[in-house]
Amino acid sequence: MWLNVLDTLTHSATISADTFETFVRDFPEETQQVLGRINMLFINEDEYENLVYGGAINNQIPTILKKGKKGAVYFDPDTIIEVPALSVNAVDTTGAGDVLAGAFLALRSQNIPIDESLKTAVHLASRSVTKFGVDHLYE
Repeated sequence: MWLNVLDTLTHSATISADTFETFVRDFPEETQQVLGRINMLFINEDEYENLVYGGAINNQIPTILKKGKKGAVYFDPDTIIEVPALSVNAVDTTGAGDVLAGAFLALRSQNIPIDESLKTAVHLASRSVTKFGVDHLYE
């Protein structure tokens, strides 16, 4: 597993994971093993409900709860930040969660504050569903 390779690195890194509904449902033990080794979690509401009742969710790590057209919530033991999604005409929602996660991580790697990073990431994810693909995000 690639997490074993990361364990051998001499410098510290934040390891994030974005759950996938099929794996959560079909491979709960493996999913729990991975979640036990990460520092940040991206998860949608259905996945969260399935895993929280099984005790697989570590509420001590920063978590982004992806809520689709309702936006997203960041929480850790000390902070809760909720950002609503933009009201848009959704054409294709494929990859919106990946846009949110990628944008958030990219902004945080530049030391942008969590609230600003989440707001920008949610707004980009909202815009990403208005057309097919993501090229229109550069317009």
